[in-house]
Amino acid sequence: MPESDRPQSASRPDRRNWIWGAAVGLLFVLFAVLSAIQMARVNRLSRTADDYMTVQTELLRACEASVLRLKDRNAEKEVLLAAEDIPAGTELRLESVTAAAVPARILTDAAIPADSLPKLEGARTLIPITRGEILSRNALNFPSDGKASGQPASGTKSDFP
Repeated sequence: MPESDRPQSASRPDRRNWIWGAAVGLLFVLFAVLSAIQMARVNRLSRTADDYMTVQTELLRACEASVLRLKDRNAEKEVLLAAEDIPAGTELRLESVTAAAVPARILTDAAIPADSLPKLEGARTLIPITRGEILSRNALNFPSDGKASGQPASGTKSDFP
């Protein structure tokens, strides 16, 4: 066998192995690139989905807060109102006072809650109170030791729950 044939036949399998190796390597690189592209798309989509869920959650919280504010704003409290015109200096009678539900947003701290009716015994009006007006501690004089003190309402907020 001539020597020139031998290297030629020996180089063919090496070249084929090299070509197959290169093809497999290129396929591996192509697979890695496509996988990286797909992972980037998945990450972008999941990030978008996370952003969407975050926005949805924030919107839901804002809606819940608005509903709570509206509930608080529309809440009503039972307070005492004048059932008739009451002149200044008049001692309050049960018949001259009534309870009614009033929106909390229009009440002041001086409004007298309906459950405080027994505490009004002996109180006198400092100013005239018109029918339907909300009774206020500031408009009443409460006797101290059974005598009228002549001072504006001595009751504190804690006296009227």
